[in-house]
Amino acid sequence: MQATVENLDTAKVKLVLDFEADEVQKAYNQVLKSVSKDVKIPGFRPGQVPKNILESRLQPLVVKQYVLEKLVENNLEKTLKEKNLKIFSQPMLEEFDREFVYDKNLSLPFTVELIPSLNENPSYKGQKIVVLEEELDVEAEIPKQLTILAKAKGELLEDVEIVEEFDRISIDYEGKFTDNSFMPDAKGKNKTVTVTEKNFAPGLLNKLIGCKKGEEKEITITFPEYYVDGAFAGKEASFKVKINNISRQKPLVIDDELAKQFDCENLEALKEKIKKEYEEEIQKEALYAKNLAIINHIAEANPLEIPAWLNEKISANYTKVLEQDEEHVHDENFDHDHDHDDEDEENHENKKEYTLELTPLLKKQILNKAKVEIFFLHLLDLEKVPINNEEFSQSIKFQDMYYKQIYKKPLPDKYKQQLFVQFVFKSTLNWLVDNNEFEIIKVKPDSNSEDKIKLEKIAAEMALALED
Repeated sequence: MQATVENLDTAKVKLVLDFEADEVQKAYNQVLKSVSKDVKIPGFRPGQVPKNILESRLQPLVVKQYVLEKLVENNLEKTLKEKNLKIFSQPMLEEFDREFVYDKNLSLPFTVELIPSLNENPSYKGQKIVVLEEELDVEAEIPKQLTILAKAKGELLEDVEIVEEFDRISIDYEGKFTDNSFMPDAKGKNKTVTVTEKNFAPGLLNKLIGCKKGEEKEITITFPEYYVDGAFAGKEASFKVKINNISRQKPLVIDDELAKQFDCENLEALKEKIKKEYEEEIQKEALYAKNLAIINHIAEANPLEIPAWLNEKISANYTKVLEQDEEHVHDENFDHDHDHDDEDEENHENKKEYTLELTPLLKKQILNKAKVEIFFLHLLDLEKVPINNEEFSQSIKFQDMYYKQIYKKPLPDKYKQQLFVQFVFKSTLNWLVDNNEFEIIKVKPDSNSEDKIKLEKIAAEMALALED
């Protein structure tokens, strides 16, 4: 077998495997020998069926497919290593002579997408990186959390007439971008939401304060320039909203009796519990800030050319959206600041494909995610980053158990592969955190300083790169 490589584009090549007739014939004989063990023909033992009888019982196209798989299995991976071709995705077999016979030469052409190259001196280890971290006031948070807990245990007042902040309201809504581009999850009926500034679509629900039950209102909002969902960033949208129902929880008195409902001896013990939980949350946020600083440094400090073919491929992953047929009304959560449960991808009934507008922020998010993922692929090879296979196996067992409970079948292999990629990404990121120096800059949450704006910008631009 001979292999030739031809450059097609940046980080894309054509790999042709040329097989001599005797190699094709050998693969054919191996397939027949393997198949004969499973074929049951009266009068012959398994594996002892004469070749001419076996050939007469098999479908020619199926045998050819097995022969191709045998040739590829025996030669493709070995050739990629010999040619030092670091693949980005599984090589694709292009058009070839499908009428081939086993006593003649055969050429198999593959399109191979490669991992784009790094610059000669990548910047990633032992770097002094600035971490912008919000300065949170633990003591100021305690009264806020006590109020929330008091409401959670309080009496539920149904059929309230006028909307107030923090009420639970049931709404019908329909939204659209004013430029008429596609908006995902734009319809909903009887959606229950809590009236806050940031919930649902930013600023929308607070404009319902003072509205009455049954009232309909049309509201126009503009999504922030650095909105976490880049497809919405900076865009103006109009929403028609109808308020179906309003409910409100009357808060309990904040005292020792309230504390006992949360398994605390007294109010002071509940305050300590809140403080401890909030401090743990701050630690998680601090780690996230470090991770954010690391991947932002990678994207900014390591020039990396993303080939056009790769840019198109990854952009399509984030701009193509499956939506319900327009005849079917959604009941989806529009809150893009939170994760959503994955749908069973086999359930595409009454769904159509739409394309999101590639806004400047979404384009930057996609580009940064690609840069970081490609960099990590190189880093695994450069630094031999340790991967804890036992920890991953435990994670897979848990995911498989959960999947079986929900879908009544084992976790598909492709999901296991995705989980492994995520696990490797996390392991590599943890390695980077352990091998960098940090300069911490605290940013007050209510500040309009340049550092605060910079933090919001980085968080938005790197949102996809840190997603699970």
